[in-house]
Amino acid sequence: MIFIKVFPNGELIWELAKRDVRDRYASNTLGMLWLLIQPVVTIIIYLSVFSIIFKMRIPESANTEGSYPLYFLSGFVCWMALSEAMSRAPSLISNNAALVKQIVFPTQVLPTKSALAVSLLQLIYSTDVEINLNFKKKVMQITA
Repeated sequence: MIFIKVFPNGELIWELAKRDVRDRYASNTLGMLWLLIQPVVTIIIYLSVFSIIFKMRIPESANTEGSYPLYFLSGFVCWMALSEAMSRAPSLISNNAALVKQIVFPTQVLPTKSALAVSLLQLIYSTDVEINLNFKKKVMQITA
């Protein structure tokens, strides 16, 4: 993986990021399935509220089918990543006190690990959203 070759502690960062994602969902009943369920439900709720209840449209492309959901998701998925990274940042060092107390542990690895873990999750979310939008578009074409 190119990430490991570019950063001096790339392998450590990669392993810590994988462990972070795995440990976050280990105690849940559905385990890693929450990785997909939580953002999809959040996105469905937001899209339902803004596009069905408030009937939000983009003025220039109001006649284009599906333009508002794509417009909304392009910002919302990025916002979810930024929000999660910023909310986890203040507790990074205190939550990893055992690692930081080691003499040779590079502390700059912790924010990078957290950002990578959030980015991996958001990549999965955005891929899942894209698949769902394409599926919905195909279903609408078939039924029309």
